[in-house]
Order: sequence, then structure tokens, then C-alpha cells
Amino acid sequence: MTGADAVLRISDGLGFRTGIDQLLLRRLQEAQKSLESGKTLPRFLLQEDQSISISGSNVAALPTDFIRMDESELVKFIDPDTGGTKFVKPVNSLAMGLEAFKDSTSTIPLAVLVRKATLYFFPTTLTAPFTFTWSYYKRAAVIALGSENEWLGNKEGGAEWLIGEAGSRAAGDLGNARKQFFDAMALKGRADLFGEIIEKEMQSGPVIVGADN
Repeated sequence: MTGADAVLRISDGLGFRTGIDQLLLRRLQEAQKSLESGKTLPRFLLQEDQSISISGSNVAALPTDFIRMDESELVKFIDPDTGGTKFVKPVNSLAMGLEAFKDSTSTIPLAVLVRKATLYFFPTTLTAPFTFTWSYYKRAAVIALGSENEWLGNKEGGAEWLIGEAGSRAAGDLGNARKQFFDAMALKGRADLFGEIIEKEMQSGPVIVGADN
């Protein structure tokens, strides 16, 4: 489904309105941004087992599409001395990390902090190159009329959730009585999406329920 297809679906739901394509495109983009800021993110935005490296530094740049780390997995790397896998514990603030590791002379990373645009590893005495494996959630491509992105391409509820959210916003703007229709669409899409995720998780292990939006 392209952005144009999504715009047409909302137009139809508003009573076959015409001449408002750009308004609807903006509402789709706004809805996407809002959903990607939520507490619960869909798995189709998860980038698993990605690599990130540092060399002669304790700072690595975050990917430009980064939203947040996958909290169910720790950053890990291969210890160059032992060949074993080492895990890097997260810390919550720069001050906490600097205080905790101020006297450390470790030559391998022990902890990591996610900052605005970087990953900051502790201690600060790191000089050798390291390559880490990690998983993180990314922003989907910005919706455009002529192309599909991760939301609109998802057939498990993601497209319906997004279109419902955008349609609800547009209906509110226009004073259209179909707002409840789109609210119901969004609710169903979200339930379908996370219901599929929960079912898959139940097949592979225990379910850990996170906070909702």
C-alpha cells in the first residue's frame, strides 16, 4: 500500500471527500511520528543483530533513524582476549557512569549510555577497536504518496492502525462525524498487530507484557 492508497482509503472513509490529499498526507505523517513515540513499538520496526563499532574512542554515533534500544537485549561484543561473548550493561546518566567507573582501568567496555546522538561506553580508557552487536527500534521511512513504508506495508494491523489514527485526526480537523469509525479502525489495527506479536512470543517462550500507550 502506497501513501496514495492510504490517502484514498481515508478519503473514502470521510465520505469520499476529494481535494484534501495533502491534508491527509500530513495527518498520516503526524500519526506515524506519534505512534513511533509510543511506549509500545511494533516488531516490524525492530532492527535485530546490528553492528556498531568504536576505535580509539569510547563514543559511537547512533543511527540516524534510531528510536530506542531493544530493552530485552544487552549490547554485546566478543572479548578479544578470551574469544567469549561479553555483555555491556546500560546506565541511566552520564554522571552515574562517570562516577561508577572513574577508577576503572578496564580495557574492555563495561557499560553503555544512550545519549542524544551517540552511544557512550564506559570506562573512558578504551583505546582498542570494538565491534558490538545490538538491536534497536528505528523510525520508518517518511510516508510519501508514491511509495510504501514499513507501516503501510504491514498486513498484520500496522497499516490499519496508522490509517485509523490519521483518519481520526483528519475527521477531527474537518468536523466529520466519521471520527468514531477511524478510532475503531485504529483500535482494531493495534489489537491485531500486538495480538500477532503476543501469539508469536507464546510459541517461543513466556510473554512479558510492557506498558501501553
